[in-house]
Amino acid sequence: ILVWEILESESDLWQMLGACDALENALKDLKHAQRRLERLATYVLIKTHFNALQAVSYNADGKPVLANGQFISISHSGPFVGIIISRTHAVAMDIEQIESLKASESSRISRIAQKFLNPAEQAFISAYSSVEQVWMQTVVWSAKEVLFKLYSKGGVDFKEHLHIRPFTPGPFTMLDSHITKPDFKAAFRLHVEHHQRWMMVFGCINERID
Repeated sequence: ILVWEILESESDLWQMLGACDALENALKDLKHAQRRLERLATYVLIKTHFNALQAVSYNADGKPVLANGQFISISHSGPFVGIIISRTHAVAMDIEQIESLKASESSRISRIAQKFLNPAEQAFISAYSSVEQVWMQTVVWSAKEVLFKLYSKGGVDFKEHLHIRPFTPGPFTMLDSHITKPDFKAAFRLHVEHHQRWMMVFGCINERID
């Protein structure tokens, strides 16, 4: 797992990567400046890990695939970009920037919480303070993003098909979770890391607990 905070300009990131015609051609039609920075930072992380550039393509399900056959998952939020790589199993991660909120404000994730929290999740989260609830909502959202990526076939209702069992807030937490789709039922153990300005959840397809 590697995480990068983008503080560099586009030219700085290109300097880290070196000349790469294939990557330049892949990015030439990407007009959004932040998306270009995120893509370049992703390749910096890949180069850091392998000590060489590896091309990333996307399969029919939109899942990233490394040219060398290893498994990768990519996530970004604000200035943060993260990757998780495995030689042997499909993996997934989600990274979320921690918002600095005033007392009168609500977080982006809190504003959409009713769309992804099921009644059981709402019940155990409501027992905590308002500050802890924001953190726990963020964890559940991020965990469901990871489950969505592990399933990888689309057609997922975050509220109905993805479930997070009760957990206790903490900087390093393990979550028990399950996917209940008509064509797929499985339970997974997911991992949470909470840092000062960002947090992430990650998991692996072989960490099944069912």
